[in-house]
Amino acid sequence: MLAYITVWCLSPPLFVNDIARILVLLCIVAVLVGEIFQSKLSIGYLLVLICYMGLTCLIGLTEQGINFIFNNIQLYILLFMAFLFSNHSDNSKLGTDKYRLDIIFTITLCIYPVWIINSLLSYASNLYLARALAGSNMVDEYYWSLKGVGGYGMIYSLVFYSLVLLYLLLTYKKNLKGIRLLLVIFNYLISVVTVINAGYSIALLALILGTMTLLLIRNNNVFNIIKIICITLAIVLVVDLFLDQILQYLVNITQSTLYETKVADIIYSFQSDNTSGTLNNRWIFYQGSLDNFKEHLLFGTSIHGYLDYGGHSFLLDILSMFGLFGGLSVCYLLFNFNIKCIKGNKAFSLSITLLITLLFICLTNKLVAAMGPVLYVIYPFIVNLEGGIYEKYHKNTN
Repeated sequence: MLAYITVWCLSPPLFVNDIARILVLLCIVAVLVGEIFQSKLSIGYLLVLICYMGLTCLIGLTEQGINFIFNNIQLYILLFMAFLFSNHSDNSKLGTDKYRLDIIFTITLCIYPVWIINSLLSYASNLYLARALAGSNMVDEYYWSLKGVGGYGMIYSLVFYSLVLLYLLLTYKKNLKGIRLLLVIFNYLISVVTVINAGYSIALLALILGTMTLLLIRNNNVFNIIKIICITLAIVLVVDLFLDQILQYLVNITQSTLYETKVADIIYSFQSDNTSGTLNNRWIFYQGSLDNFKEHLLFGTSIHGYLDYGGHSFLLDILSMFGLFGGLSVCYLLFNFNIKCIKGNKAFSLSITLLITLLFICLTNKLVAAMGPVLYVIYPFIVNLEGGIYEKYHKNTN
């Protein structure tokens, strides 16, 4: 059932198909029932989840009706996937891998490239298609999804997918042999190319940030922290000394690309000490949510009977609507598995990379269900792989 949920999240035609949606809902209910009656649950995590879901849904339904549920359905799918593994991390249940994440990972390696390549070819024939699919035109999104073309959700899932695959290649290349190695390399290359070609500047920045973090942090020692601080200071110094030359270089290399407008906005902002264009619009949205949060610190605007937020930032919007209660609760629910893996030194560099990248995207953009399979299915598979529970499986299949 988890395999079907994963495929549904990553497949644009299934994601918008009504029958497929009903099936995925039934699968989610079945999995949750199985978890409740067959597993020893983490009471603390479960209480936070129930309190957050209960209060926000109660307020949301009161203020916006059923539209609140529909508007947040992708977050609920993410929380469902996070629950499956964050809930077990206290009890060391990951090592049993009752969901056979290794098989789900193999299925993903085979199926996801179909949609990635189809989307990449569509982007090539229509330069502004990916950017258009990030808008609010649901008709266009539905039409292109039926044709197997992914938009915002696919691009941001590929950011995390690329980082996971890069970690695999850096850490477990010897364990990946034959067709499996070729599939990982192929998936990684087409994922990176698709993110670059989509023209989503924040997705590209997230990919660069995650890749640098993954390459710089290879294990949990103090030297890594010092190295990152030194490199960061060096970058800041270089940027400060050669800012004009760097900006001009960016102008030259982004001409006639989807990033040209974004770079122009950033340059103007540096030169005028003010934001402009798309950068200005995004900043206005951020500022709106931040101002609401400052005025309603504990429970957000919901305490006064309305839900107000700026948009474009998942975390700032949650803080605006539900204050510290909502912000801290959702961070605990989404980041719990990463933090426990970091504390337990499980896939340390990947864990901290995904945590930093996820936090960056939470602050700068929206979350989508397509991120779930990578963050809460494939990533736990990597943790299991490091724990050695697939050694027998690899010996038999290689």
